[in-house]
Amino acid sequence: MNFSPQSAITIENILSDILLEVEDEDHKLFTPGYYVHLVQSALEELSIDSFLLTYWQDFDFPSETLSLEMPKGAFNIKQVYVFNGDDCVVSDMREVHYKRLYNTKGNGYGYTTKNKTNIDDYFMAGYSSSESILFFNLQNGNISFSSSCSEYDNVRLVYNGVQTNIGDVPIIPLPFRQVVIDWVVEKIFRRLKAKDPRKYRPLWSDINSVLYRPFDGSWDKALKRARTLDSKVKEDYFEYFSKMNY
Repeated sequence: MNFSPQSAITIENILSDILLEVEDEDHKLFTPGYYVHLVQSALEELSIDSFLLTYWQDFDFPSETLSLEMPKGAFNIKQVYVFNGDDCVVSDMREVHYKRLYNTKGNGYGYTTKNKTNIDDYFMAGYSSSESILFFNLQNGNISFSSSCSEYDNVRLVYNGVQTNIGDVPIIPLPFRQVVIDWVVEKIFRRLKAKDPRKYRPLWSDINSVLYRPFDGSWDKALKRARTLDSKVKEDYFEYFSKMNY
């Protein structure tokens, strides 16, 4: 399935469809800002469920704290690398491996973990040193590194991220136009049915079925489209939306 990133839908175009469907062209029901917020939320949810976009960023290695905050919009760390040089000339690159339950206050403080050299534990008999292995752990949105990683100047994170961060202007990929409209309309009718059940509950029930019906609902169709996009198309989307949102 191929779509050009240049055919992405602007927020103005998507809102014109949404406002017409919920009969709120004059914004008597909700403010313009609320509709933009819902569009942005729809893209967040779609990014998380579909793992649509993969990003990478380089950082100076945090040699003192051994801790790095996850990038804005990141939700799934895929790979971690440390290296010397810069992003144009990467040298001495090594992969950093995930180690569960690793925690440290920083360089020189040592660390705690279940699997550690010279620990007196019946269940770890015969454990051999792994000091040469580079490892990290994730906790409360921070990435903690082993002290052995501090031999390197830079760290590269490869991760899945949301397409549109909070506060950014939403840009909607063409394959996901309809699902964004349906998602926002469902949220609008969900709120309105509490105020006027007789009018809005049937409307909410209809759009909820259109959106979440198994297999052929617009949400499942969108996830299928995300999985079948060519790698080159995903890369182009990443480049295009990065220019718009960063």
